[in-house]
Amino acid sequence: MKWRCCHPCKGDDVIQTRIVDGPLQPAEHALPATGQAGALLNFSGLVRGEEGGNSIRGLYYEAYGAMAARELARLADETVTKFALTDLLCDHRIGEVSVDDVAIYVTIRSPHRQAALDGMSWFIGELKERVPIWKWGISPTGERTPSTVENRS
Repeated sequence: MKWRCCHPCKGDDVIQTRIVDGPLQPAEHALPATGQAGALLNFSGLVRGEEGGNSIRGLYYEAYGAMAARELARLADETVTKFALTDLLCDHRIGEVSVDDVAIYVTIRSPHRQAALDGMSWFIGELKERVPIWKWGISPTGERTPSTVENRS
């Protein structure tokens, strides 16, 4: 299952968000050269082998469907505007994600380095607070247990 929000922006700018049930492909985040960018950031959020002090074999992510897709798209728009970015692409997985696999992949491009760094940090923080995506740890025996750190992505 894949929820996708991609909409026209000014000029060649790109804002694209997707919630994906399956492995993420960072190559899908390639952006064409424009000659205007001073910064291009790629962030991969990996699953650690521990959650709340307990060993896990992965995480299970669940989203509130189309609502999560809409809020992720709204957040991307807001981030681009707030930090004067030119592009923001975000893929977030749902379903089971094994240790060392990518759960979220974000690409940001902007004319200036500091805007890209600030925008990336703010985007990830807001995503965890606002987008209805929840996670559970998967124990070594395969049982799902609530995340003890937080119940967001």
